[in-house]
Amino acid sequence: MYIAFFRSIEVKLVITILRVDSPTKLGFSAFYPVPGQFPERGCGNCTSEGMSEGVMMKSIVLIEDNKDNRLLVRAIVSELYELTEYVTGFEALQGLKRKVPELILLDISLPGMDGVELLSHIRNDERLKKLPVIALTAHAMSGDRERYLGVGFNDYVAKPIVDEDAFLATIARWINNSP
Repeated sequence: MYIAFFRSIEVKLVITILRVDSPTKLGFSAFYPVPGQFPERGCGNCTSEGMSEGVMMKSIVLIEDNKDNRLLVRAIVSELYELTEYVTGFEALQGLKRKVPELILLDISLPGMDGVELLSHIRNDERLKKLPVIALTAHAMSGDRERYLGVGFNDYVAKPIVDEDAFLATIARWINNSP
């Protein structure tokens, strides 16, 4: 039985994600979405609310078609940043016309228009071209990081996100203009 191996584990509910950690942090972390807490589908009208009244939070756009990945990113960043979510590149282009964020997290494998094509639209738009855009992708083979940096992404984070601190540090580095 595996229970004998893990004598004690830490279980936390972080917003709507159940996080299970080994006590030493050397074993494992697992994230399980808790259903029913957020909309099933991210949209241009869905934003996270900041915890502090009157404090302007820096804004991030997440472009991700997988609802579980959106839920995880939302759970990690929503207390620190205003988050707007889009499911497709087409939705994102429309939303980015209305409001320009400080940073974009962009999935590579999107339906209809992939992340690389969407990035080219962003880089060709005078209002958006200098925005930091982080590739957030399951493409994690040797050479993928260099490939995506080479096509114009500012940084690269592999999915699944296993190190929240590293993910937040990457966001903070770019959103605070200190690459």
